Amino acid sequence: MITVKLTPTTLLFVVALLGALISSAPASAKEFYKWQDDQGVTHYSAHPPKDRNSVKVRATNTQGTPPAEASEEENTEQQANATATAARAKNPERCAQARKNLNALNNKPRVRIKEGDSYRYLTAEEVTEHRRTAQKIIRDEC
Repeated sequence: MITVKLTPTTLLFVVALLGALISSAPASAKEFYKWQDDQGVTHYSAHPPKDRNSVKVRATNTQGTPPAEASEEENTEQQANATATAARAKNPERCAQARKNLNALNNKPRVRIKEGDSYRYLTAEEVTEHRRTAQKIIRDEC
């Protein structure tokens, strides 16, 4: 009969290895976003679209077997949670950039933009349009 003596270091290594294996199982779950375009086509992507609501979906089934169906009540609750989350989700970087742009449009007598390798000044109509766009982004993202 073979006897194996476990030292405290070996035992610690085995426990750490088992802990790592057990904790890595949930890490295999992937998160995706489900959304519909203007034509009603459903899309799935790793990042939520900026201009429309999306539902966060977790993909845990990587073996190719059909997933268990969720009840209608669970689907309704998920939709409500996703809508509330999407309403709260703001983009602070986009907000800051829009505020900076609006400040320049309001305070600079002439605004210059780069087109290709050269620069040109915005017309009065373009300034008005850029101002409206910046105000909409501030309203939506700030």
